Parts: sequence; structure tokens; C-alpha cells
Amino acid sequence: MDFNYQEFLKSPNFIALLVLLCVLCFSFAIFFMIRQRIKDINSGIKFEKSEDTRLMLDRYPLLRLISKTLTPFFDEVAPRFEDDLYAKFKLAGRPGSIGGTATPRDVFDTFGSIAIAGIFAGFFVTLTMGLNLAGVVALSIAIGVLTYFVMSAWLDGEASKRQTKIDNEFPFYLDLSVMALGAGAKVEDTFDLYTADRTPTPLSEELNLVSGELKASVPFIDAMLNFNGRTQAFSVERTVTEIVNSREAGTPVAQVMNIAAKDLREARTNNAEQMGEKLKSKIILPSMMMAGSAMLLILGPAFIEILNSDVL
Repeated sequence: MDFNYQEFLKSPNFIALLVLLCVLCFSFAIFFMIRQRIKDINSGIKFEKSEDTRLMLDRYPLLRLISKTLTPFFDEVAPRFEDDLYAKFKLAGRPGSIGGTATPRDVFDTFGSIAIAGIFAGFFVTLTMGLNLAGVVALSIAIGVLTYFVMSAWLDGEASKRQTKIDNEFPFYLDLSVMALGAGAKVEDTFDLYTADRTPTPLSEELNLVSGELKASVPFIDAMLNFNGRTQAFSVERTVTEIVNSREAGTPVAQVMNIAAKDLREARTNNAEQMGEKLKSKIILPSMMMAGSAMLLILGPAFIEILNSDVL
């Protein structure tokens, strides 16, 4: 039986297919736009919530049990990894999920215990796969090692996010500092001026630490170098280097900060332009889908009327 495409175009099945296509296109377009909007809201708003300040080891008794049971093993392995992990932990802003008061050994014990828990979980899972004992052990160890490196990669990601937030906020601090210095304030005063009555952010937390160190009689240059070491953000490193050099050379710090603020302002403008270009590419597909759906809804009935009029 030959397929009559003219009859199919006039049939209710074609109309239903056309409507379904329009609905799908509109749905996908709205989905993409809503998802982008949610991302924008989440990146701009930080909701306050209560957080358990205990160590992860104390919140999860199983991890504490593993840590205490394998203490001799951790004592042998920890010196090779704990310094690197703790450096990442500090760069990530001492995540509360691990414990803000965690020591280097606490961080390593947390990661090690999670990796061991991954080995046990992998062991029980692989038993159901019908592997021999050697395969089960090898695959379980591989799962544990993978768990450890996934946790380490997560910490790297948190550190990177925090550095990005500090880089994005630091130009605003410099702008305020330049105005305060022009009004006769000292560099040391700008830290308290910026953090006063402000919602806590990664940068404000770091500036509070700098202010605390200065009040504890830590030399200004040492406090600034500590600030740079804790953040390792590009804008902070660049500005701190210039401030330290100006202090050592005896040049006015206000002039240096003014130049740094101008440079970072230009860099921020360039980043905004780049983000705008990226946003254009993200909305092309939803826009095309919505435009195509609108054309189908507008021209579809007219096309069906033409078919029904026996013009074709």
C-alpha cells in the first residue's frame, strides 16, 4: 500500500504531531531559560542557614570508628599526604562539611576514613558480581583509591570557587580603600571599614583575619603576605605584591592601590564583556527553538487550511 503524504498532511495525526512538536520545543526552551535563571540566582544570592560546626568524624560515628581502628596505619601514611590536603583545605576556606576547626591530621583522617569506607562498600558490591576473590579485592581497593581522589578533586574545586569569589569581590574593596585613603585613612583602617556591617563573604573573612593579625602586633608586611598565602587569588597576589614593594621602597601606598584598582576595574570590565559573549551563545538554542515553535503555531493552521482547500 502506497503512502499518500497529502492525506497524511490533512489527517488529525499530522496536526497532533505538529502540536506535540511545538509543545516540546516550547518546553525545552523554557527549561533552558529557567535553568540559566536558577544558576544566576544561586550565584548571586547566598542563603543563610545553620550549620553543624562539629568535625565530620564526630558527626558520623562510623568514620570515627574507622579512624580509631586504623590509627597505626594512618600514623604511617599521614605524613606523606596531610600537608598537601591541609593546604587545599585552607584554600577552600576550611569547609564546614569537614569541620572548620579541623587540624591537618583531622583532615587526613576524614579523607582516609571515607576511602576505607569506600573499600568496604566496594567489597560488598563486587561480591554480587561473581568475581573471584582477587578480583573483588583489587576492584574494592580501586574504588577506595578513586574515592580518595574524588574527595581531593572536590576540595580543589571548592578552593577554585573561593578564589574566584575573592577575585570578583576584591576590586570593590580596592575602590572603597582608594576613597578612604583619599579621605585621610590608613591602609590598616580599610580592612575594618570594608568588613563592618557586611554579610560574611570569603574576602571579608580574610580581611577580618588580616585586621586581627595587625591588632595582635603582627607586622603589616607579614600580615599581607599571610593574606596572600591563604587566598592565592590572582588579584590579591598582584595587589599585595605592589603594596609590599611600595612599603619597602617608601612610596605612597594610596597611589599604588589607586593604580591597582584601575587595572582590576578594567580587567573586570573585560571579564563582563566575555561573559556577555558566552551568554549570547547559551541563549541561541532556546531562542531558535522558541522562534521555530512560534512559526509552527502561526503558519501551521494556515498550511493546514491550504491543504484542506485542495490547492495541493
